[in-house]
Amino acid sequence: MTTSRKTPQDRKPKAENIVPTKRPQDTPGFELLKPIDEVPVWDQAPLLHLVNQLMGDAKAGEEVELDESMALLLMGDIAKAMLPWSTDQAAFTKFCSGKGAIQRVMELAMAWTAVLGEDESSDAS
Repeated sequence: MTTSRKTPQDRKPKAENIVPTKRPQDTPGFELLKPIDEVPVWDQAPLLHLVNQLMGDAKAGEEVELDESMALLLMGDIAKAMLPWSTDQAAFTKFCSGKGAIQRVMELAMAWTAVLGEDESSDAS
């Protein structure tokens, strides 16, 4: 009898694990950040750059095979890129700490990039 062993490739995060909730505003941690119209482009650009680095050429809604090592490496930088947006740095730091922090930060970053990608006409809903 043979046993199959999982390879590191089998443990890659699945896209459904990092897709933000239906409305970005419902994503845990979203309430810790300033409204989008208070975040200047020089604070938006680093986050978008890091998320693009992580997601590559994937389009919204596409399944993505993440490089787990790259994801882990970028999570700290992604959280630090959002720190200037926080309304309460202590609460945001706590949100980005402890068990499950990497997953929470990734979901929040994906929610924010979704909001940043919206045009102003979508705000009317």
